[in-house]
Amino acid sequence: MDECENLLSEEEELELAELQKKHNGKKYIEFGLVFIILLSVVILSWGIINYAPFNYKIEGVWTEAESSTYKIENNNEKTRFEIRKIQNNPNLTLVFEGVLRPVGVNRYKTKNVQPSLEVNKKGVSNEMIEELKKIKFYQLKSDDSEKMVLNYTEEAKKEAFPNNQLEKMFYYELVPSNKKNGESQLKLRNKTFAKETILFNK
Repeated sequence: MDECENLLSEEEELELAELQKKHNGKKYIEFGLVFIILLSVVILSWGIINYAPFNYKIEGVWTEAESSTYKIENNNEKTRFEIRKIQNNPNLTLVFEGVLRPVGVNRYKTKNVQPSLEVNKKGVSNEMIEELKKIKFYQLKSDDSEKMVLNYTEEAKKEAFPNNQLEKMFYYELVPSNKKNGESQLKLRNKTFAKETILFNK
């Protein structure tokens, strides 16, 4: 090898060194481009996971932070909102079921909302059950030995929630925790309830 190198003229050696520099520089550029691409993919993936309004981020059961009066249960596109102890009766629950849809960064609304009254039959009298069945604003959805569900009729929805309020009642926002590994909260903004803003924990 040394003998071959001695055969090169000074000009050829300079030319060879220049070619080697260019080759090394090209390798550094290639490595740099690969690094930038990988970094971009990581940042983009992190952004999508954290900020894109996917429904899975608010899936599960959420309970009001201050009490257990309100409860939310989300499963894929289905959402269920409960108001417990209607008229201070622990056996009556007002339920709103609908379709969950993302509307922005960590923001969600519901559509096709159907309200209903759920009755724990073991905690109320037969007379009360029969009276509820006779109310014209209710339509029997299901009835078994433990629970009776009465859907609001279209007339009842117009009376109780005028001006299409049902489609505007539920506006959720996922609030990430400021603490490391802290739990996020789900915030409900609603002008219909006593409190315009309600926080929920998982």
